[in-house]
Amino acid sequence: MAPSCGLTLLDVIQAVSEVAENDLEVIATVVHLISSGQIRLHNDAIGAMRHLLATVDAAAQGPAEDHTRQWHYATQDAAIV
Repeated sequence: MAPSCGLTLLDVIQAVSEVAENDLEVIATVVHLISSGQIRLHNDAIGAMRHLLATVDAAAQGPAEDHTRQWHYATQDAAIV
């Protein structure tokens, strides 16, 4: 395994954004990099992404007592290993 180079997910997104045609291409490229294993995320980054998705999902469902959950994920920087 190659050593970590100390990049954050934001660093990767910004680097891809500099050469991508649009936001859709940025998202597709970053998803491909992660899915293909070319970059790997720390557990903190994965937890933060899960928290974000849960928050977006809850917001899309609207306010309801059944949909309130407490999530305990780290909100540290999304580092890449």
